[in-house]
Amino acid sequence: MKRHWKTFLSMCLSVSIILSMSTAVFATPTNVSGGGSTNVSGGGNSSSSGGGHNNNRQPDEEPFDDVTRGDWYYDDVVYVYKNELMAGTSENLFSPHAPLTRGMTAAILYRYAGSPNVDYEPIFTDVPDGQWYTDGVMWAVQEGIMVGYGDNTCGPEDSVKLEQLAAILYRYAGSPDVDVDEDKVLSEFPGGTDVTPYAEDAMQWALQNDMIYGNSMLPTAGATRAQAAKMFAVFAQMEDTSEA
Repeated sequence: MKRHWKTFLSMCLSVSIILSMSTAVFATPTNVSGGGSTNVSGGGNSSSSGGGHNNNRQPDEEPFDDVTRGDWYYDDVVYVYKNELMAGTSENLFSPHAPLTRGMTAAILYRYAGSPNVDYEPIFTDVPDGQWYTDGVMWAVQEGIMVGYGDNTCGPEDSVKLEQLAAILYRYAGSPDVDVDEDKVLSEFPGGTDVTPYAEDAMQWALQNDMIYGNSMLPTAGATRAQAAKMFAVFAQMEDTSEA
């Protein structure tokens, strides 16, 4: 009788182990490649790319731990965040002083345009299909807003100069005529004479529309995410006003 009882317990234990192993094998895995419910690859709602929207924050809360009231870029960051143009570099950080990249720029402008359908074309060796910036880069290039480097690359991870950002927005706006404001003459603005000739109209346009923060500029220096937030916020509000 004891032998039969021990045999029964052994069989139960074996069945329990098998069921446990089956549960582990067939359990839904956490996704770290860009799909599924848990996403840490840079796409989705919380994106390291700086695009999208962080849905874990409420509209009446401070959007990021490193953006506080009193910062010159506070209102601009809040605007681009609430209008789903830019998100953070992590769950709680915006990284206002981090460099803006070409991929970020394309993604933000693409989102501003309403994320239209775009067909992938393997025209750049450094822009593979399926990356968080792919659709934005493809769209920007196809619309003539951005161009590659001429060697089959586009440099999505490269930083964007301030004058390049102005030129991209200026082209998107249709390259409007620039009426020189006597109070905002590029050549008389500190740093204005350092603007590369191709970007002079764009920078004059940005200057007269108060897209440039401060009393001087470094046009050939890399733009920061805070500067991008200001330029995109001002640009979006200009567009809203013109359509009203």
